[in-house]
Amino acid sequence: MSYQGIISRVRQSRIPAIAVTCLFLFAGNLFALPDTRGWIHEKSDLPLHPDLITGTLDNGLRYVILPHQTPRNRASLHLNVQAGSFHESDAQQGLAHFVEHMAFNGSTNFPPGTLIHYFQSIGMSFGGDTNAHTGLGETVYHILLPKADEQGLKKGFQVLADYAHGLIFDENEIEREKGVILAEKRARDSARYRTGQALRNFLLPGIRSNERPPIGKKAVIEKGDRKELLDYYNTWYRPEAMMVILVGDVDPYKAEDLIMKHFSPIIARAPEREIPDLGHFSHEGELFFHHAEPESGDVSIVIAASRMVPPRKDNLESRKESLTLQLGSMLLRHRLSDRLSDPATPYNRAVAMADIQHQSILSTRLVAIAPKDKWEASLSLMEQELRKALTHGFSEEEMDRVRRETLSYLDRRIAGFSTIPSRKIADEIIQAMNTPRVFTSPEDDKALFAGFIEEIQAEDVLEAMKNAWGDDHRLIAITGNTSLDDHTALSRMQSVWEKSTTIPVAAPDMAVAAIFPYLPEPAKAVQPLTSVSIEDLEFSTVQFANHTTLHVKQTDFEADTVRVLISFGPGRAHEPEDWPGLSLAAPALVNLSGTATLDRPDLARALAGKGMSVEFSVAQENFRFSASSKPEDFSELMNLLRHRLLDPAFRTEAWELVRRRAEQEERRMESDIAGTMQHIAPSFFASFDPRFSRPKASEMNEDMRRAAENWLKPAFMDAALEITVVGNVNPELVIGEVGRYFGDLPRSPRKEKTISPLAFNEGAKATYWVDTQIPSAQIRIGFPTMGLEPVEESRGLTLLSRVLSDRIRKEIREKQGLAYSPRSFHQASSVYKDYGGLYIQTGARPDQVAMVHKAIMDVSEKLKREGVSEEELRRARDPLLTGLKDRFRNNSFWLAGVMAGSVEDPRQLDRVRTLESGYLEITAKDLTRLAEKWLKPDRASSITVLPVGEEGL
Repeated sequence: MSYQGIISRVRQSRIPAIAVTCLFLFAGNLFALPDTRGWIHEKSDLPLHPDLITGTLDNGLRYVILPHQTPRNRASLHLNVQAGSFHESDAQQGLAHFVEHMAFNGSTNFPPGTLIHYFQSIGMSFGGDTNAHTGLGETVYHILLPKADEQGLKKGFQVLADYAHGLIFDENEIEREKGVILAEKRARDSARYRTGQALRNFLLPGIRSNERPPIGKKAVIEKGDRKELLDYYNTWYRPEAMMVILVGDVDPYKAEDLIMKHFSPIIARAPEREIPDLGHFSHEGELFFHHAEPESGDVSIVIAASRMVPPRKDNLESRKESLTLQLGSMLLRHRLSDRLSDPATPYNRAVAMADIQHQSILSTRLVAIAPKDKWEASLSLMEQELRKALTHGFSEEEMDRVRRETLSYLDRRIAGFSTIPSRKIADEIIQAMNTPRVFTSPEDDKALFAGFIEEIQAEDVLEAMKNAWGDDHRLIAITGNTSLDDHTALSRMQSVWEKSTTIPVAAPDMAVAAIFPYLPEPAKAVQPLTSVSIEDLEFSTVQFANHTTLHVKQTDFEADTVRVLISFGPGRAHEPEDWPGLSLAAPALVNLSGTATLDRPDLARALAGKGMSVEFSVAQENFRFSASSKPEDFSELMNLLRHRLLDPAFRTEAWELVRRRAEQEERRMESDIAGTMQHIAPSFFASFDPRFSRPKASEMNEDMRRAAENWLKPAFMDAALEITVVGNVNPELVIGEVGRYFGDLPRSPRKEKTISPLAFNEGAKATYWVDTQIPSAQIRIGFPTMGLEPVEESRGLTLLSRVLSDRIRKEIREKQGLAYSPRSFHQASSVYKDYGGLYIQTGARPDQVAMVHKAIMDVSEKLKREGVSEEELRRARDPLLTGLKDRFRNNSFWLAGVMAGSVEDPRQLDRVRTLESGYLEITAKDLTRLAEKWLKPDRASSITVLPVGEEGL
């Protein structure tokens, strides 16, 4: 189940994401009413993507086919039911989602308990290659076929047709599934979810969607029976409300024939019901809202305007209007984000947003996340920034930045569309059909909008912003872990607001144009000493005299992208003993600091429109810069990385922001069950080794910042570099540019690393309590295993974990209904010799923790005692092998999983050579032997996280 609300945890948006918002206009699952049941392109002056094949069967069911060859020989199939929780009656709240669950529990051609086995038997993984979600106005079923031949399409369409009209709703399965759905409801419950519900009711009062969260009501779920489920199913799963989407490496005409064969027999099984009314609201004046959630780790400050507007049709005029408004949001977002480089800025994150919801609601919002003692200053600053923008508008320099960013996205969309995965394109088509929006081609997008973007003026954007925000009302909300008293909160908010509005605002001082590049250009490219071709893996390794190693592989996997990974220096395994957790805080310090010459906002302005990204991280074995760009910008990317290495910054103001965000995260962890498990479990199973500790915000002082600088900077300046390049770029060009920008850097020889061993915390048991009112718990059990080598055994443990996961799913989810998504997985370290674990993790009801723990141990013991069958091996291995085919055509796999690190561990290359054959050689007897060897209950450790007051294990 998925649901996109009006507000979620704020993240700083990246340029591509901003541009997507600009171009696709109506974001999220914010469906429209009621025009989704026709072809929107027939009512619009916008051109449909020329390769899109659409049709309507005699029964009214529609279909969309897009031939697409990424990934090769695979196809993404979807049944898009244009009905969801919005369509439920008061007595049905939760049944749309319940029906979705029942689709996997018995149908005409797949009796209860057989569908998942069937998926596994044809090489599909449950949850990865097949899944579903329920939203407000849609229920969508997904199948990613391992083979897109005619037989594969027949199998996929048969399953989708069963979803559409063949569900049987077995009473026993209904009762069992109730426990699973209630477990999912518990898993979804959180302070953020509750806050979002309350905020939506404030921003959009009287709108039906606020009253219909897809997860539904507990009482309805508990009482749900076959009659009620059939009523919803037969009413809304009608042919004219359904659509089949196919994107993949297929013959579209054969696929069209198969769609007609499988879906033409579907008929309406119940009288049509009127689609419920959306509702109506009207705001006037300044309205204040306070919602306290002590379990939140922070405070959200929202300034918004929401108004009903005449239904928007998707046409050229409306897209230009929306694009203009989105450009305004980008401009305001940049201003809010750029302020983060000032240590006096009170908030930790901030964004500006605007969208059209349900075709009839225009919503604009500023959202900031701040410490609870900074809400007043944050609210004042946001009010003044908004007023400043609406009063004085934007400069030509600011406009130039967003023009470049948006035009760059248009170009990258054209260059990269052919290698976007089919599933992602299918999701875009589904989103377009349910918005509704014409699915246009990247080429048409550029033809229609590039000239408009180039010519649009700041005055046009200001007018659009003024019209959207209006002057008739403002909505001001403070939510989360506030220190406000409910009785005085609104008056205090009003006082802060009114005081802020009296402060004059002047047009902002424009930043001096940043100059980049600014370091002296290298005189010439340094030639490599040696070059070795690894022919079977199709890449080359080049060695330079200054101890720089380059791996380069040319691929066509991403037409518009080249990816780079620079590895150097020590890593988390060599973290300074006096500063536990430093490796977790250091990356943000580097990423938020820019360079010593240009701070982060200046650097972003200088690089606007380049589509380049650079991010620093600390891996277990080394420091890393991960980067990407368009192929034609590769030389500039190399220059940028050279600047980041030679002119690094570790700014005090950036460190203060890192500290504040860590403080915010700590507060959230104090009342977050799943988050506490995520933070504590790695350290617990690693025997509380300091290298797996998180730094405390209270300890993140200036001394720690200097310690980070002293740890990182010498490696930036002197450590040997391993540079890995993968993508659609000429290897000779890569060798030349790497030689130019890195071949002349003085670097020390690569040093042999001695890593202290890591011990698994065997036979331990721990319970942690969290101060929360949410009735949920988390359990993780770990069996100590081994490191990555010998690889034959670690691969066997990976398959064993999949067998165990399948058994646990059947026992705990399907049979007992105790958990929503229990899973098992194996992690084997390539850095710490002999360190690994086979883990089982699940959520649970607090009063059922002991029962779930026992059930997991019983399943594990039974697997050890009975062994693994040939069928279980096949169902575990075949989906894994299907996934491997995609991995071999994935740039990131070659970048980080094969080539990078091969200087220090050449065995990586042999591991990839034997990856497929190695899994094929594993037998059921091998897995049985591994179960006997490793699934020993006396060595297992467990960690449980519970609400305060609940009894632990």
